[in-house]
Amino acid sequence: MDAKLINATTDLVSLVPGLRPAGQYHIGPCPFCGGTDRFTIKHTDEGDLWICRMCGDGKYHDAVAFRMRAEGRSFREVTRDTKYEIRDTSSEAPSSLVSRISYLVTPPDEEWQIARLVDQKRLADNFQLSPDEDPAAADPVTAAMTWHYLRAYRGLLPDTIRHYMLGFNPDGGLLPDGSSFPPGIHIPCMVAGELWYVKVRLPKQALEESRKGGRPLPKYMMLRGSRTALFNADALPGARVAVVVEGEFDALLMSQFLPDGWAAVTMGGAGSLPDERFLPYFSGIERVLLCLDADPAGRRALAAWQRLLGWAEPAPPLPAGVKDVTEFWRQDGDLLGWVGL
Repeated sequence: MDAKLINATTDLVSLVPGLRPAGQYHIGPCPFCGGTDRFTIKHTDEGDLWICRMCGDGKYHDAVAFRMRAEGRSFREVTRDTKYEIRDTSSEAPSSLVSRISYLVTPPDEEWQIARLVDQKRLADNFQLSPDEDPAAADPVTAAMTWHYLRAYRGLLPDTIRHYMLGFNPDGGLLPDGSSFPPGIHIPCMVAGELWYVKVRLPKQALEESRKGGRPLPKYMMLRGSRTALFNADALPGARVAVVVEGEFDALLMSQFLPDGWAAVTMGGAGSLPDERFLPYFSGIERVLLCLDADPAGRRALAAWQRLLGWAEPAPPLPAGVKDVTEFWRQDGDLLGWVGL
């Protein structure tokens, strides 16, 4: 894969949990040395750049350099063209395989997973309503509003909300490790029975308060300790067609419409691509349909996916003014007809 393409399409912020926005920068703990507030990511037209003022050399480096350090690989290994390569690892010695998989492409440790799953189950149990329950009767009111948001604005069925264990946290707070536990909708990503990340969709009120306070927050935040992964990857084994979308809500919505043999997945954003841990999930897929957002980031991601998976094909263009899958659905668009069903 071309180094410029990697740099232009890699979202470094999604790979480093615990960062906070500060203008064109994100600042927080270094994933390499753990130094607090010494690691900085700067957004540029050519891609994200990073620096650590504790363990670095005082210079900004690009996404390729980040992967080289994080994965312990050479420039050639990071930039090799993997368009058609799905390596068979069944005969490799465990030690050689483990040495090639960095901590960034392995799940968080067991202690983190157990603690976050306990939190997630509590948030999910407190949030869910019975099928015949009126959302207006939920307590607190913010939970009812959020339930309505998922049902009416995102199109998610109660069974989908329950199956994927979506939860709602009305108040936020701190976790035992001192990291933030944001208010909002908590979306867990499970792959092969392991929890890879928890992403939070912040409520409108929290976003407005952060802007008024001069430290605006992004709509989506990852809990500290999360690792980037392929959301809904477990639906791919046995499937014939993979529908790649940009966000978790789009993947959940599409999953409700797709027939047997089709699966909707996402890397959680336009800036992330599947690495050696998740590329094998596409090895038995006959068709990969790219349903990415109709914006500059989505177009860059489309090109990156097509370079990575040579047989991947773009979905038909969305109607003018429509950005993504969910927006198309809200305008009564025919999702199945759009993907050719």
